[in-house]
This record gives sequence, C-alpha cells and structure tokens, in this order.
Amino acid sequence: MGLINKYIINADRIDVRGMIKELEQFKEDVYKSITNGEKTFLPNGNVKEIGAYKDPGRVTGVLASTAWNILNPDNMIEAPAKVSLVKLNIFTEESIEDLKDVDIEKYNLIIDKIFNDNTGLFVKKKVEPIGYIKEGTQNWWLTIPSKYRARYKEKGIKAWNEFVDEVYDKGLPREVVTTNKKGLQVIAIPADTDIPQWLMPYIDYSTIINNILSPFDAVLAIFKVRTVNEGKSVNSVNRKTKAISNIIKF
Repeated sequence: MGLINKYIINADRIDVRGMIKELEQFKEDVYKSITNGEKTFLPNGNVKEIGAYKDPGRVTGVLASTAWNILNPDNMIEAPAKVSLVKLNIFTEESIEDLKDVDIEKYNLIIDKIFNDNTGLFVKKKVEPIGYIKEGTQNWWLTIPSKYRARYKEKGIKAWNEFVDEVYDKGLPREVVTTNKKGLQVIAIPADTDIPQWLMPYIDYSTIINNILSPFDAVLAIFKVRTVNEGKSVNSVNRKTKAISNIIKF
C-alpha cells in the first residue's frame, strides 16, 4: 500500500518506472536479509503434534520441523510451535555433494534420515501387486501396476494374463515397488534461531522472493508490466513463479 500511495494515488503523475525500481530494491533487501540469517520476510507455519494429522507426510510444517529436528537434535522444535519456513533446492543426493566438505555430519544425516527415510515421511513406497484379471472387468487396466497400464490397455486382458503367467513361471517378483524420494524441500527455523549459514547455498531464493511479491502482480498487470517465468517443476513439486520484468508494454 505504501508503494501504491507513493507512485499512484498520491503522485503528481503515475511513476511506473520508479515503482518497479523500488520493487527491485526490495527484492535485493529480502535477499540480503535471508543471507544474513534473518527471518524477517519468511513465511510462517504452525506445527501441531504429528498425531493431529491424518497424513503427516503431506503437511509442509511437519516435514519442515522434522527435518530441522533431525539435523539439530540439541535445538529441537517441540510441537505445537510457530516456525519460519525456508524452501530449499535439495531434491537429490547429488545436490548436496559439496556439503561433505563443509559438514560431513549433516550430510550423512540428510542421506540416512531423509533420502533413506523409513518412516514414510520423506520417502513414499507404493506396492502394486501383479495378478490375473477376470475377463470382462470394467476399466481393468486401472487395477494393474501403473508402469504397465499404457502398454497393456491396448493389448487387452488376455495379453496381460499371459504376462502374469510368464512372471509366475519365471519366479519374478509378483509386485512392483515404486519409491518416491521427496528430498529436503523445506526446513523450519525455530523462533529463537537464525537461518544457519550452511543452508545458504541450498535456499530457493527466487521462489521465496517471488512468492513474497506475488500479491503485487495484480497492480503491475494494470500497467502492463510484464513478468517472466522462473523455476520449474521438480519431482512433481511446483517451483514455477513469476518474476517482475523491467519491460513495459503500452
């Protein structure tokens, strides 16, 4: 509202260029604040006891606080709690290879407790059985493992059952196990703690900053200020955001 009043409502003339310039400076201020370990501009989250959630693995606050507790056993977050949330770009084991040289203990914890998690929070395993399908079954292809659906939907039930015979005859596994590793997408920061320096290389700055500025998009659209797409979907996680461009279309 301060920017709207300054550059639009109370201005002698509308100054779109000046508004964009100040927004760009604000983006830089947010970036510097985060790299200084400050949580001033970070979104907040409320974390309840894990038993309060039907599916804790789908709740950002649970994943974020659990990740913090794994990596900081001496400064754990105790639910219920209000925390700050930092989005990270740790989607694969390879993305933290350089952490070995900075903090081998944290590297090992992330690999062992997050990428090789056995609690179901950070690693989801889906087991789909391979078995016979009765002729005439409606939408039968939806009952077979997803990796085979496109192939056998066209071939038909008979071809599928022949495949099942082959699996049984050869003693092959009678199920398909699919593993989905979420990685470390977000971490919670306790109320009395700054953002740790070791996290800085892995923070998704563009997504955080663009999300902070997103409520201003409607104002910019009125004045034909263009935006550019940043980020992409990673492992089904949407990290696509819009960033302000300094190009104005009249």
